[in-house]
Amino acid sequence: MLPNMDYSELPRALQHMLERGRSTPVQALPRRSFLKLTGTLGLAVGIFPHLAAAQPIDAGEAPIALKPTEQPSAFVQIAPNGEVMVTINRLEFGQGVQTALPMILAEELDADWNLVRSQLGTNDMAYVDPLFGMHLTGGSNTIKNSFTQYRELGARVRAMLLAAAADRWNVDVSALRTEAGVVLAPDGRKLGYGELSEAAMALPVPQKIALKDPKDFRIIGQPTQRLDAQAKSSGQQSFGIDFKLPGQLTAVVARPPVFGAKIASLDDSAAR
Repeated sequence: MLPNMDYSELPRALQHMLERGRSTPVQALPRRSFLKLTGTLGLAVGIFPHLAAAQPIDAGEAPIALKPTEQPSAFVQIAPNGEVMVTINRLEFGQGVQTALPMILAEELDADWNLVRSQLGTNDMAYVDPLFGMHLTGGSNTIKNSFTQYRELGARVRAMLLAAAADRWNVDVSALRTEAGVVLAPDGRKLGYGELSEAAMALPVPQKIALKDPKDFRIIGQPTQRLDAQAKSSGQQSFGIDFKLPGQLTAVVARPPVFGAKIASLDDSAAR
């Protein structure tokens, strides 16, 4: 074991296993648990080799930068008209994540839900499962693994919008509040998120943010129309089968007309 190793860049599932092992005296660790733990550590270092060579050597070093999964710019775009586009890190299979994740983010953002939209992410590392560190949809893991992630993303964007408004008005940020996509000042002045978005997203991303008390939720837990319902019910939704690129060809498997049939002859010269 490496008792001083920093596991912060590992997927959280591995972090928990390693932390449990680190807190258990070696003498009290059963052989089976020891083998499982050391095997996991070996796998982790194999997948994340930079961890073994780049551990902090001084507790006074600068804090670790936010991970791609924590960067608001990858997940939130606010248009000048106030529309909030939220990118989701899962595939939408009809389970509702294309609405649920934007609800979570919009709650902490204090967005106007009527102006919230959603889109699917790409294969960028920002959109991996924050717990397992890979692109993953399944196992009912979306809300369980990304609930805090999307809350923090929304809270970070809200903090940046407040800071941008405070700069513009030359007031203390603690005097300002947000409500339904608007920053409000004590004297009645207000600015919509769309008016502040460009300046806000150019500011440093805060590492530490305060999250709402669940008793103050106004979006999470409320009956909500799904964001993809209209597109899917009107034939406008794009699916994988609709994806087209220039020069794209479609390949299908040639099946025999009856069960048990065998190939009599094949001319594959054109395919080759």
